[in-house]
Amino acid sequence: AQVFFRTRLGGDDGRVARAYLKDTRKLDDAAVDDFGIGFGGTSDRGLKEFLVGQGFSAEDGVKAGVLGRGERGEYDFFRHRITIPIRNQRGDVISFGGRIFGAFAEPRTLPDGSSRTPPKYLNGTQTPIYDKATVLYGLFEAQPALKQGKPAVLVEGYFDVIAVHRAGLATAVAPCGTSLTPRHVEELQKRVGDGGRVVVCLDSDRAGQEAAQKAI
Repeated sequence: AQVFFRTRLGGDDGRVARAYLKDTRKLDDAAVDDFGIGFGGTSDRGLKEFLVGQGFSAEDGVKAGVLGRGERGEYDFFRHRITIPIRNQRGDVISFGGRIFGAFAEPRTLPDGSSRTPPKYLNGTQTPIYDKATVLYGLFEAQPALKQGKPAVLVEGYFDVIAVHRAGLATAVAPCGTSLTPRHVEELQKRVGDGGRVVVCLDSDRAGQEAAQKAI
């Protein structure tokens, strides 16, 4: 799936995604490459067809959390979204976050005449290899700096992690679409060691400040 998403970002249908990353998120090519950012494509079943062509079944894709299943069968879970790969401590991609953008974020008219606004973010579903109550986004990328004794920086979301890393603090991590859990804290404590510091730097709005107090 990561190969597919990266290929889509670099292709013709990824032009609008590349523009969003450059103009709205102010990310250069190096940052996009370093964090493996991709694009889910514009087709409902492009990834499904790719996976089947690689010898996987649609059921494999559903179990991995990259395909969804609806009344009309399997579909690409992260279609129309910027994809952000989530890695385990060895650097293996185990899930994704997906950010809607541009025209794709506009309300959609449903068959019954009502409208629905797509959620801003889609977070990967729970799978046999991905437990969002344990995994912190950015922890793999933060490990070299954490080993040097630098304090961890806890932020709110995927693009916050990337922004803080690019600002020179390469120890930023974030929960993957959930509140901070005791298991997150345990994972982080393993990396910062005894006496290690964690800087809590969540959003400045009311929700962010309440979350910060809970995290502390």
